[in-house]
Amino acid sequence: MKNRTKAIALILALVLALGLLAACGQKPQETPTPAPTAAPTQAPQATEAPKATDAPAPTEAPAPTQEPEPATRKVTDVLGRELEVPSHPQAMVITGPVMPNIVYALQGNMYNVVAIPKNGYTGWEKSLMRQLSPELEGVNITVVSGNGINMEELTVLKPDLVLCWDTATDTIEQLDGLGIPAFAFHAAKDLDTLADLITMMGYALNCEARAKELTDWYDEVQAYVDGKSAQVEALSEDQRPRVLIVTRLAELGVETQEVNMWIVEKAGGTNIILTDTEQSSPSMEKILEFNPEIIFLSNWDESSPADLYENRMEGQDWSQVDAVINHRVYKVPISLYRWVPPNTVEKPLFYLYMCSIIQPEIFAEVDIRQAEIDFIREYFGVDLTEEQLDYIFHADMN
Repeated sequence: MKNRTKAIALILALVLALGLLAACGQKPQETPTPAPTAAPTQAPQATEAPKATDAPAPTEAPAPTQEPEPATRKVTDVLGRELEVPSHPQAMVITGPVMPNIVYALQGNMYNVVAIPKNGYTGWEKSLMRQLSPELEGVNITVVSGNGINMEELTVLKPDLVLCWDTATDTIEQLDGLGIPAFAFHAAKDLDTLADLITMMGYALNCEARAKELTDWYDEVQAYVDGKSAQVEALSEDQRPRVLIVTRLAELGVETQEVNMWIVEKAGGTNIILTDTEQSSPSMEKILEFNPEIIFLSNWDESSPADLYENRMEGQDWSQVDAVINHRVYKVPISLYRWVPPNTVEKPLFYLYMCSIIQPEIFAEVDIRQAEIDFIREYFGVDLTEEQLDYIFHADMN
């Protein structure tokens, strides 16, 4: 009886341990590690030693008990609101289009996500996430829109957690009224505040250890760039190329997000478009006046460097722009998500990518393809193929 009790206790401990491991950081498609050998259902019976006839039977020590994990946790979001959230959410709604890649990086899967925005789904379709997280296919993309959440449709999904930006005050108030926990986050302004966002999302999802792994990597990248700061600061104005990040070429939409403006400066470039959001769609005349020396095209549209080199854009004339004349137009990579948005989990890779192009001599050690290989292998256990790398880095365009 004693041996059978111990065997059963061992089985329960193993099951509980495996359940906890599955909650965060499980890595689909990674090379599996050997599973621990399961305890036998019936422990082998040892040969009993002869008993003294007068000796009392030994008292059997009780088997140790494992406290079950609580079903919910109390957490505080960036607005200072205390929320009771599931220890492991089962039906999560994500309101920000860039958030799914962070959730995936923290959880290692998306099985518990029931709704995301349509433009977030478009990003999933175009990115490496489609291969790493196929379970997201067919997820609801109508509940969340640019105008908020369809509350009537939302209640049908019975979510146990909603992730949203702190600026969505009306949505948060409505969700509070429905008794649905809505955890609010601040958007990033630089690498430090992006690390804060990752930390807070790890806290909300009960994936703190995984978040710490990512933010430690952020610190490593920042330390590398900081190590070059003296060389960057010594650059003259003429040595700092004028940089333009185009979000949507047909509409002449340009990047004004603080994170990217900060990265351009740290990488040794000069931002040529004001950060005022009213300047996010300048005229062609204004662009010609600034005359960018390097142009980055985002993945919000299907534009390519050839569109500028061959002057294909109706109503636009890029033929006299330095970046076009010198063939310094680049399509920004897309991996787990687009790299241009401020809150993508792979922002350190975008940081290194920008450094390697804006000041290639100062940041000569950067091998951005290898950095991508290392990141995906280390955090998701996947070895990228050359074909996948060519897709990520738009080898057919750049």
